[in-house]
Parts: sequence; structure tokens; C-alpha cells
Amino acid sequence: YVVTDPSGNVVTVIPGSNLAGDNGAITGPFTPGYPYNIYTYDPATAGTPVVTGSPIPSTVTTSAPGQVVIPTTNPQGSTSGPRPIVAPDNSNPGTTSITVNPTTPNTDYQLLDPSGNVVAPWTTPTTPGAPVTFGGLDPNTTYTIVARTTGTNDPGYPANGTPVNTAVLTPVQSAHKVMFQSVMPPMNIKVGTHSGLSLSDLNSVDPGTRVEITANGIDSTTAPFNNFSRFTYPSSITDDAAANDVISFLMPNDDVTIVAHYTDPGVIISTVATPSSATATDTGVLYDGDQHTSGDAGVFPSITSNAPAGIYRLYVEKRTATAAEEAIGAAGERNIYTPSFVVTPVVQVYNPTTGNWDPYNGTVGDITLTLDTGSANTTDGYTLKDMNGNVVSTGVDFNSTNSVYPGYFTLSNFVNGQSYIFGSTRTRRHNVIFKSNKDVSYSRSFVVMDGDVLSANSARQATYTGDIASIRANGVDAGGVDINGVTWTYRGLSTSATSYVPFNDNDAVLSDTTVYIYFDSDAPLRASTATALGNAITRAQGMVNARNLTIADEARLQDAINRANAILAQTSPRKASTPELQAILDEINRYLGVRPIISGGGGGSRGSSGGSGGGSGSSSGVINTQANVQAAGAYRVGVDGDWELVDAANHKWVFNLKNGTRVTGWQKLAYTYGNTTRTEWYHFASDNIMDHGWFLDQNTNRWYYLSDVHDGFFGHMVEGWHQDDQDGRWYYQNLNSGEMLLNWQHIGDAWYYLNPYNNGPTWFYNNATQTWDYSNNSDRPYGSLYVNETTKDGYKVDENGRWVK
Repeated sequence: YVVTDPSGNVVTVIPGSNLAGDNGAITGPFTPGYPYNIYTYDPATAGTPVVTGSPIPSTVTTSAPGQVVIPTTNPQGSTSGPRPIVAPDNSNPGTTSITVNPTTPNTDYQLLDPSGNVVAPWTTPTTPGAPVTFGGLDPNTTYTIVARTTGTNDPGYPANGTPVNTAVLTPVQSAHKVMFQSVMPPMNIKVGTHSGLSLSDLNSVDPGTRVEITANGIDSTTAPFNNFSRFTYPSSITDDAAANDVISFLMPNDDVTIVAHYTDPGVIISTVATPSSATATDTGVLYDGDQHTSGDAGVFPSITSNAPAGIYRLYVEKRTATAAEEAIGAAGERNIYTPSFVVTPVVQVYNPTTGNWDPYNGTVGDITLTLDTGSANTTDGYTLKDMNGNVVSTGVDFNSTNSVYPGYFTLSNFVNGQSYIFGSTRTRRHNVIFKSNKDVSYSRSFVVMDGDVLSANSARQATYTGDIASIRANGVDAGGVDINGVTWTYRGLSTSATSYVPFNDNDAVLSDTTVYIYFDSDAPLRASTATALGNAITRAQGMVNARNLTIADEARLQDAINRANAILAQTSPRKASTPELQAILDEINRYLGVRPIISGGGGGSRGSSGGSGGGSGSSSGVINTQANVQAAGAYRVGVDGDWELVDAANHKWVFNLKNGTRVTGWQKLAYTYGNTTRTEWYHFASDNIMDHGWFLDQNTNRWYYLSDVHDGFFGHMVEGWHQDDQDGRWYYQNLNSGEMLLNWQHIGDAWYYLNPYNNGPTWFYNNATQTWDYSNNSDRPYGSLYVNETTKDGYKVDENGRWVK
């Protein structure tokens, strides 16, 4: 016998004598799901040997092939061997898993959805025979398990795969209990070979064990033993017998209920729909003590010994809930309630006169029913309620993560004639969508259960944590300069797309939510910088065209103009960024005598090496001012960082950011002191100490005055008129940039002259106090206002410094 694989290569050759000795079984390195062909040939006449790994030689005469397909796995409901195991996937609430165990050596496994799409890629068992589990699957869906040979790239044979329906959970094989119900304890209990046992010994009986119970002949009222009722679900009791007062059976893989009935003579417990003498028909469900075709099961309860003679039965109606009954089930439930069914057990007695079954109103013991509910979703809640809305304990954990709920439950305290409603509450689910205010095409969503948080506060919620961390990391990585030259800086997760409103991933999700990966954008600043650069180019070109510069300066300025025009026109690989525009703007402004914009960093040391109190200023004209930076936002005191007084005696302050660093250079801070809220500029030296008083910016060689007034905003940059406490003179600080202005300035409705000449050292840097001090000499301070005198260029100003026309 020769077996070939789908490619026609020989897999194995078996002599007929061996096959007979193995009862016809052919073993070999076969892959599940693959089709194989079996041939016979006579080696005595073949001439050419048949070799494994190669096709059958064409010179060898063989029989017609018989095709055999090795099953991928045993069928889902197989009882002859291992079959796929379907269970809740506790790591992904609300989903199921499929496990192949054991697996075939040298075989990979894949899972396909009903449309043939790959749900889980090819998976190689960790060791030969080790299980393979596919998780996160939809309930009530039929998937297909496909196999292929390890190390190959072929797609396997999906048509030969094993279909598995995740609605059918695999029952767990374990010990079960026998529940004995009677007004009298049994005379004898025998389990296996052990007799004389107690009821407690029936709490754990292995499947396949023989159980024998002997009833007492009479109860405490001397009513004689009548009969046994017994049932199990969903299995059936096999090899059972009930003779007189003894019942014997093999224990199934389910719990068993046994009821011993004691009744007066003449009481008959019926197991048929109607007595043969009656013509009445029934529309409900009759339970005869065994599994019923409806998928439910029940047992006749005990009735009092003084029950009148007659024929009795247990009749149970299981139906759809009415609107009023659904309202009873939904009362008090916050989540979405879905009724499954209403069940009403009734003990009835046959009325031979009318041919009807009438409700029996005598005393009846608790009724035991096993009710089929179908598979339970571990994320849903299940309740059984009476018609007063009271929850009836079933003793069943439908949401257990430690065992598989088999799809039914047994309850032994149903009351005769009462109705009960069984239903489920499904936790509301919300979509959490992550978008980006930078990239409108970005979108990622999660389905989150009501009340969950996205941080790792529980095992279930920890599922989201890695995703959120990844989104945050992607936000940081996605920052930078885009093709339009706009710089994007990741700020955090925000609930608003237009402004940063922090998203707290510790807050419970109670509705559909959109979260934005929020970036700060310098688009307004870039636009204003580009406008300022265009204006500066126009003025600079006018300066070149006026031929008022030296040949060397004219050439340098024209070169700067040409580079500035190229930078403004740049589109590849992207437009110029704000810093790139600002750099060339600063270069041109140096020719125009205009101070550059204040940046967020830098600023140099607190003073110069001492001596001169000079430095340059700015002339009148158009200035690209600090207001452009202000549009980009400020640090919020108490939110982004906090003040810290490190030397109270010398009024030394630092500003600590929340990330633990201290700021340096120019920084804009916003906060409230008393009833006043202000946003102001401050400067911090390289040692992080806030500057105050006169300050010379070493980067730009411009002067600023930082308030010395302790009014809650000590150290802020002064703008407008400033009268100095030391020399008593007036100075004017640009209203936009804060820098000290020089020369003629048109302020308000008048012209003022601010000393543009540095005639000598009038201010000196005090290294001890780290401030600038006035020297009290006779020279006029740089930048001070001319008052009631004649300016250097011959114009008269009055006592207020105004030009007298």
C-alpha cells in the first residue's frame, strides 16, 4: 500500500502483511486536513522501487487511488476523543476562545471567520502536542480551524477544516452531586462498592460510578413509599432501574435529582400528557422526570400524605414575557435589560368528569427545575425574579471566570403556581474614539464597557493601558514641523480639539467619548513672523535702492534679502519653520536697527563683566514684537509649575516646572495674586534665579526694566514709561517688546527724545547684589528722557519732555 500527499509524493509504503497485523491502520507523518491518495501495487512486478519523498514511478502499475482526508480535529461534539474546547475568554471580557488540545506534531493551525477571512494567523505549538488557543472571538459565531505542515507556506485546506460554533460551550468533565429530596432520609446509600453511606457522600460522585439508593418503606405519617422521580440535565441517566424501593443508575457527567414520593394509596403520579381515558389536550410543557425535548427538565415534587386519590402531574409553562412582566424584570436595573422567558410550574390533578387538568391547591413541596438558558456572556448579569420583583437566588455564578457555565441551571425552590421571569442585563458599551487636532485623518477607537476607566485600575481595565501608552507615545513622536512649516508640540490627551482640556484616564467612561491627541501649534506665530519678514524685506530693499549704504554693507544686505526671499518661497521638502524665518528676520533687522523677537529661551548671564552701562537700542518704526510670542501661551502658575523663594533675604525666586526642571531665559507666566490676574514676561538667569531691576540681554544687547516693586508681580517686565528710583530719570520701554527705546519716539500725541548716546559709564553691575546700580556721576544716562532742555540735534523740549514746536 502506498500513500501520496497532495503533491503526489510518496509519504509512506506499507507492506500488506504489516497492515493486516495492525488491523488495517496506516500510520505515518500525516497532516490534519490534507487529502491523501492510497494506491496498491505488486512489488514483485513493479521493477522500479517506490521511494518515499518522490512520486510513484510511471513504470509502476497501481490500482485506482482512494482518497482519504485526515480530519483537522475531531468534530466539536465528538465523544470518541479530544475535540475543540470552547470557553469564555476571561482576558477579553465578552468574548470566547477555541482551544485545540492536543495538537498534531509538526502541524501549524489557523482560524478563519465565516467569510473565510483570517482571524488568527498560523500558529505553531510551543512543543509537540501542546495546545493552541485562539482568543477574543465573537460569541455565537462559526469559525473554521485549518491545519498545515510546519515550515511550509501553503494555505492548508480550508474546505477540510473543522467548523466550531462558539455558542456551544464545552462541558467540563468533573465530579457531580446527587440531590435526594424526600420527607424521609434513605434507608441505604451505596456508591460504587461502598454501602452504608450518608447523604453527604452524594455531594461528589465521579461520572460512570454506580449509585444505588434504598428508600424507607413509610414516612413519619405512615404513608407508604410510592415511587421515585429522577432526572439529570443535559445528560441522560443510563443503565438505571427502579424496583420497589430501590433505584440504581450510573452517574452521568451532570448533577442528578432523586425524589422519593410517599403518598396514600390511590395517588398516581402521571408521566403522560393525559390519562388514556381523557380527551383533553395541553398546550404547555409536561415534565416526566427526565430530560424533555424542549431542552429543560424537572421532577415531580413531594405532596402531602393526605392528598386525595387521583392522577397528578407536574405541568410547567415556559413562554415569552409580556410587556408588564418585562417591566417587572427591568425594575431597578441600570443597564439594558432583556427578558429571556417566564416560567410557571404547576402541580395538577386530573378531573375525570371534565377531562381537564385542574391546579392542585393542597400542600406541595418545593419544585425542582433545570432550565436551559443557552450560553452566558461573562460580561452580562443574569437574574431570576418573582412577579413581585424580588430576586430569587439561583446559587449560580453565570459570570464565573473559574469554570465554564454549561448553559443551564437547576433550582430546587420553585413554588407551586408562581411565575418567575429570567433575564439578563447587558452592560452598556461606549465608543471611545481617539483623534488628532494635527492630523484629521487619524482615528482609533475602543469599545469600553460602561463605568470602565482607561487606566490600569483593574485586571480588565489594564487591557486598555498599553493602547493608551502607545497613543501617548505616538503623540510625542508625531510632533515636529509639517509641510507648511508649522511646528507642532505634543501637549497631551484632551477632550477638546480647539483648546487643551486635559483628559483624565482615571474618570469612568459613561458615554461615547472623543479624545484628542492634542498638539500646540505655532501657526499664528509663524504667520506673523512671515508677515514681519516680508515687511522687513521691503524696507531693506528700499534701503539698498536708496544707495545710502557702503558698498560692502549694501552687498551683505542684498545677500540677506535674497536668502530671505528664498526662505519665504521655500516649499520643498517643506516650508520654512518659525525659527528659520526668525533667524533671517533677525539678520535683516540688525541692518534696520530693529530688535528681534524675544524667544522662549536664552538671555545670557545676569550682567556683563561690569563697567559700561551701554548697549544699543531700537529706532522708531515697525517692530516684530513680543506679542507674537504671547499668542503661543504662557506657563500657568499652579498648573504647569510653581514659584519658589530660595533666598528670602535677597528676594531670589525660581520657577519650577511640574516635570522637575527650572526655567531659564525669557518666560511668560500667568497667575492671580489677590484679586488681580495678569500674564507677564520674566527673565531667569542661567542659574535659574529671576532677574529684577535693569537687565541687559546679552543675546540682543537690549535693555529692559524688570519691576522691583513687591506687589505680587515682582520681577515682571515693565512696559511704557518708567521713572527710575535711583537716578530719578524717565525711560520708555516698548509697549510690545519691553525693550528700552532710544532717539526720537512718537508716543501718544507727542514726540520725545531719549538719549541715544552712551557718553560714559553711568551704571555699574554690582556682583554682590547681582543688580545694576547708578554711579551718581554727571554724565547723562543712556536712554534717559530729555526734559526742559535742548536735544543734541537742537530741538527744544518742555518740562514733560515733549517737543516744543
